Amino acid sequence: MKRRLKSLFRIAISFVTIGVIMITVGLIMGGAGELSKEVTELVHVMRVGISETVERIPLLERITNFSGFTIVVDVDKEGVSAEINDAYETMEGDYYNPVVADAGEVECLDISILNGVCRILPSENGCFGVESSDAEQYQCYVVENTLYLNALPKDWGKSEAAEIILYVPENQEYENVFLFCSGAGVVVDTALTGTEMDVSSICGDNIINADMDFKEMTMTAGIGTLSVKSLYTENLKLEVGTAEVVIENMTVGNMEANLGVGSILAQGSTNGDIVLNCGIGSLEMLLAGEQDSYNYDISGSAESVQIGTDTLAGMVMERWIDNNADKQITMSCAMGSVKIEFEE
Repeated sequence: MKRRLKSLFRIAISFVTIGVIMITVGLIMGGAGELSKEVTELVHVMRVGISETVERIPLLERITNFSGFTIVVDVDKEGVSAEINDAYETMEGDYYNPVVADAGEVECLDISILNGVCRILPSENGCFGVESSDAEQYQCYVVENTLYLNALPKDWGKSEAAEIILYVPENQEYENVFLFCSGAGVVVDTALTGTEMDVSSICGDNIINADMDFKEMTMTAGIGTLSVKSLYTENLKLEVGTAEVVIENMTVGNMEANLGVGSILAQGSTNGDIVLNCGIGSLEMLLAGEQDSYNYDISGSAESVQIGTDTLAGMVMERWIDNNADKQITMSCAMGSVKIEFEE
């Protein structure tokens, strides 16, 4: 377990190094002012991924003498939902329970998968159920209207084939859905709806094949892939490190996307403002509507910025385009590329 934690922190340190390089390049080229915001956002994305990892791994307090550094981490153990709760049964291997809870007992989902694959499927009996194959150590229980599914393997090297299936009732509304993955991946094959959804992926291949309809949505992707079929939300926030994120169809109000080194491809429509911060990655959007339905506030020193029929590039650029529109795209890009196209 500690070997895996160290590898995660090595990756995190490498991203901080990238940030330092970007600062140096900015100073050399005289673009420190333009690059400072992008570097800050890049480091912020990495910090979010690191903090999520640390907070979800139980009993981690200190890693010392790591790559010449001593890292001290304070963890609120009461807030760590991935640790084993002795008050409830721990399952292993092949297991099946079609009725963990009735639909009326659950208002929130808290799912933490630290290894293997988790699949979320519609239930046939209208109840919450769980099934596993080759799983090592996990729990599924309900406390105060929250269903917890916590998978914490005993041996990181022997449980990549582990699979856990959570069956959920169709047409169930949730106050909050939290999905955390640092394993092989999470696959969602049933529609979910409610007030707030938080997807936090440190690694793995994560696929959401069904409609997600929440008032507030936050998606953090560190490494690996995150693919979303369709989402509907008033406010969407994306935090992406080196991952590849694809959103096939979105209908959102306001949107914020912070990209480090990876890539974002998003298609759909927005009814409000868009804020885009790109480090050295690739960010592409295909938006419904016309190019002049937005005002544009552009800054940075990007490799390439394309907005509809206009292409901008250069060492340092700052551009304000006023179309007398009700919506605005605020874009800040360091050394990456941004491409926004429109489809009427």
